[in-house]
Amino acid sequence: MAQEIIPNDLVVQGRIVCSAFSPPAGCIPDAAIPAGANVDPQKLGQERELHYAQASGANVVSEGKVIYTARKAGTVVELDIFPDTAPVGTAGQLGFTVDLQKSTGGGAFASLLTAAYQIDGTKTSRTQYNGSLSGAPAYAAGDALKIVITTNGSGGTQGQGLGVTLTTRESGG
Repeated sequence: MAQEIIPNDLVVQGRIVCSAFSPPAGCIPDAAIPAGANVDPQKLGQERELHYAQASGANVVSEGKVIYTARKAGTVVELDIFPDTAPVGTAGQLGFTVDLQKSTGGGAFASLLTAAYQIDGTKTSRTQYNGSLSGAPAYAAGDALKIVITTNGSGGTQGQGLGVTLTTRESGG
């Protein structure tokens, strides 16, 4: 098959019809793909938000709950914590921690945070806080992600209601 090399830009005002087309990786930007285009879902990455909550108006209680079992490999992007009503009291009084943990291949759960995030009397009601991720924690297909709430302290008033949003990003394919 003969090849012809065009050393300059080529402008075509009509359609290009070809039997094969092999664009180099990265040459078709997102803006060039129109909304509603028929793109194979296996080729798309996905960012997902996973939610955990305890009811508003009720004291926050200790609980561990698996909120996701991964279908594909991915990375944890962010952990947002939203106390509906923050605990009332000084340091060491009632409060709770929020931890994000991962289990790989049925193994023990281990934290993905630098430390469990403390919600106590120094925090403000209905304000978003961010857990500090330990690097950019990766997970594999089949790994489980769990939110762990642990109440602590004595005296003061326990916080009521809690929302946690975990954001993950998975690659396509």
